[in-house]
Amino acid sequence: MATPRICRSASISFGGNTITGIVDGTVTLTTETIDVSELASVDRSFLVGIKSGTASFTVFYDQDDTAFKSLETAYAAGNSASLVFTFHSGATYTANAYITSLSPSIAMMDICRCSVQFQFTGAVSISV
Repeated sequence: MATPRICRSASISFGGNTITGIVDGTVTLTTETIDVSELASVDRSFLVGIKSGTASFTVFYDQDDTAFKSLETAYAAGNSASLVFTFHSGATYTANAYITSLSPSIAMMDICRCSVQFQFTGAVSISV
């Protein structure tokens, strides 16, 4: 059984800027499949197809923060940049990515937050 870990030392950077105030983050890697089943077969068969990935995180929203401003600038310009997710164990996921969504949110008597979503373009490097 895997040992549960408290994730206090993870980090995320985009375009070389370390993002601060991270609340949560997710990397999702997917592989499409290609159906190669024959008509005479009673079982489906598949080949591995195209791989892709996305990432998302939530941060405390601070427009005065230089790193956060760089996210807004990259989104507005439609520019991709290197996205690096480093987990508590030192495992790193690195990919070139576009920001597909910036979602600032507010609530009465709460801290302002912003959800950011990315679409990877090209290969994803995984270092364990």
